[in-house]
Amino acid sequence: EVDRLVRDLRASGAVEAARTEARTFLQQASDSLAAFPDNVYRRSMQGLCDFVVQRTY
Repeated sequence: EVDRLVRDLRASGAVEAARTEARTFLQQASDSLAAFPDNVYRRSMQGLCDFVVQRTY
């Protein structure tokens, strides 16, 4: 039953819509980081944004 639910969810386009929305928020976050000095903390936050966008399951 879980497999069917996952299949139906993917077929509905909801997963891709959520990914698109997440990429939009992450781009905004990444752009906002430009206001901070280039240091280890900013690079760490940028790395987190990059990881979230690129991760796969």
